[in-house]
Amino acid sequence: MAGTRRRPTVTETSHSGGGPPTGAASVATCVRIVASPVAGLVDRLISIERLQIFGRNADSVGSINIDDDRVSTNHLALYPDESHQLAWRDTGSKNGTFVNGVRGVSGTLVDNDVVRIGSTLMVVTHAAPVAALALAEPEHDLVGCAPRFLAALELARVASKGGVAVLLLGASGTGKEGIARFVHRASGRGGPFVAVNCATLVGDVANASLFGHTRGAFTGAVAERQGLFRAAERGTLFLDEVGELGLDIQARLLRALEQREIVPVGTDVVRPVDVLVVAATNADLQSDLDDGGFRGDLFARLSGITVRLPALAERREDILLLARHFARRALGPERPDRPEPALFTADAAERMLLHGWPFNVRELRQLVLRLMLVAPLPFELSALGLPPGNPKALMGPASAERQTAPGAPAQRLRQRPSKDELLRALEAHEHNLSAVARAFGRDRRQVYRWLEQYGIGHDEPE
Repeated sequence: MAGTRRRPTVTETSHSGGGPPTGAASVATCVRIVASPVAGLVDRLISIERLQIFGRNADSVGSINIDDDRVSTNHLALYPDESHQLAWRDTGSKNGTFVNGVRGVSGTLVDNDVVRIGSTLMVVTHAAPVAALALAEPEHDLVGCAPRFLAALELARVASKGGVAVLLLGASGTGKEGIARFVHRASGRGGPFVAVNCATLVGDVANASLFGHTRGAFTGAVAERQGLFRAAERGTLFLDEVGELGLDIQARLLRALEQREIVPVGTDVVRPVDVLVVAATNADLQSDLDDGGFRGDLFARLSGITVRLPALAERREDILLLARHFARRALGPERPDRPEPALFTADAAERMLLHGWPFNVRELRQLVLRLMLVAPLPFELSALGLPPGNPKALMGPASAERQTAPGAPAQRLRQRPSKDELLRALEAHEHNLSAVARAFGRDRRQVYRWLEQYGIGHDEPE
């Protein structure tokens, strides 16, 4: 949340003098100011198509005035270089310029880099289409302005109109169910949204749960059950963690998708169904396809349109935006007469931006809700409880991709998480050990062993 200091004067004028070359074909790279003690600057998007000087009370041509008392009069120059990359140069500042937590003098920037001058933080990005920005739905926690997030949202909107199954790929905590609900709303279908975690569908229960059964169809079937497909008639059926389905039920699901009909257990009566199916997984389905754990024909049917959800670390410009959103919801309805308090100190905000967020938006939400209960505003660095950042790991292009493969659990490469990492995972997944196991790419028994080794209690919620 922005501070309560006076609104700055921001000037953006053309540059026609000397300095680094811009070139006629300079790329439309931008920086988004994501934190500042100056009200009115937060979330401002600035296009860098020419030389821009960032400074306090700066009055030079091509300047961005940032009235932050830790920013020098002429602090930072940003400009497209001859190779059309975004270049930066510290212009003799007193407090220095930091890129991904490392102080430097000059260099080039890529998307998702974090730049700090004084108490003001920026993230390198690109402008998203105005139409895509209108898709955000804060009331449903779909909050963000990062191009990758908005591109996924736009593709989900298009997919909702296609009449084919939609497959959502993304790491644990990236908001797959929220996007599935968005697809349902955008589709305009009049039926309900029905969700099921496929990890709970095993053996005969899977068949009966999805397709229904007649009374007396098997031991314990004391009444007829319509099943999830019929419950979602004219609506949307969300199959979360679809990679957990057994091969036997995969064959029946394929038939339901191809024929648009089901056969309840205990009868030969074929029932037509009109259901939009949205499936999601954080598993590596390609590996499952290769080793025969998942049917290729079912994968082809489910992936009519595939939407890949970015990890939170791949959309850093949204981290503080989301944190403010969750804090507002915790504070209750906004009041025009109540000023919006600052949420983080500059050091805490920088740590938030540089954290790897292995459990994504879910982890961020849980952290903010905990802080709202135990820490005063603004949140200090010591209150976050996050491990020290590793700035060098963030530098260079595609830094997030180097940390994890697309769609893979963020911690899969680690032999064992630290105690703090395991505690954060438990909090992020509300002590659901199956979800924690999937997030680490390990089985549930291994999670139990870790808990015992660290002396952590493991009672799961009812």
